[in-house]
Amino acid sequence: MLIEIPVPENTAFVKASQTSATSDISSPSYNSELNLIEWIGDIRAGQKLSFTLDVTVNANARTGDLIFCQGTGEAGFLEKPGFFKANC
Repeated sequence: MLIEIPVPENTAFVKASQTSATSDISSPSYNSELNLIEWIGDIRAGQKLSFTLDVTVNANARTGDLIFCQGTGEAGFLEKPGFFKANC
């Protein structure tokens, strides 16, 4: 499976990680040319996988700006996109 998570607008990438119930799942990597997080691997039926994306909110972001993050996978949009509100 291929999962891609674009780094949200008005932010700068810091690091990415993943958590799962097993240790055989690889960590995502950052593609600086496309400014997105990529993960390629296999997920077994019933297995859960979570990604954490650490970013810094850019100085030009205004109070109340919405920082939106949604990834895509081979089968379409991920089940639960993340929403983050910037308090600058």
